[in-house]
Formats: sequence, C-alpha cells, structure tokens
Amino acid sequence: MKKLMNKFAATYLVALVSLLLPGMAKSQNWLKGQWQGLGDQIDGHRWFVDLDATDLKAIQIDYPGLNCGGRWELRNASESSTIGLEILEYGLSNCNQNVEIVIEPLPNDSIKVVYYLKSYSQYPTATAVLSRAPGS
Repeated sequence: MKKLMNKFAATYLVALVSLLLPGMAKSQNWLKGQWQGLGDQIDGHRWFVDLDATDLKAIQIDYPGLNCGGRWELRNASESSTIGLEILEYGLSNCNQNVEIVIEPLPNDSIKVVYYLKSYSQYPTATAVLSRAPGS
C-alpha cells in the first residue's frame, strides 16, 4: 500500500509540475525585450540602465555610467512581478554585488525595477523605471 501511495504521489507531482512550468514561462513574457532608463538611489544618485531581456534565461544588465554590469537570475515569477538576483560580472568595485531585484510591469510599455541590498537595509536602496528600447 505504501509503494502505491508513493507512486501516486510521484505521478501527481510530475503532472502538477508539467502543468505549472508552461504557465511560469508564459507569465514572464511581459519582461522580454530590451529596456533603457534611469535608476535613482536613496542617496540621490542617478544612473543609466541598459537591460537586455530578449532571452529570459540569459538576461544581461549594464550600468554604463557606473562601469559595472552582469546578469540577472530570475527566481520567482508571476504575471504581476518577478523576483531575481543581480550578479555582477565586471566593475565589482563600482557597484554592489548580490542585489535582490523586483521587476513589475507598468502601463505604457515600461517596467519598474526595485533594488534591495538586504545586507544594508530591509528597505529598497534604489528604483529604476525602464522603457522598451526603440526597435525592441
């Protein structure tokens, strides 16, 4: 009986995951594309953001004025927001590493990015509003 229950549970889990995975990928389609805009830190500094999310599995982030950038790893997604981690690959001395990001779609084909540096504060340390890049 226990083997039958385990087999049923495993089958149920596989079926559930197969139903959820397509929906998870679809829920991030609003993020696909190239984005540009300005970020604002809580200390008043502003910086340019260049985001390439044409491939959601290989999102590239660049902060040209800060001379740093890298990639975003998306962790949790829904139709209204996506949570991820920013992993810098260059300019490590210019920007903070392992910043948590929360991305939300906004009206007029734009997105909002909220940056959290949990080692510094539980509150956001910066926000950015990005518009879809021309031709994206």
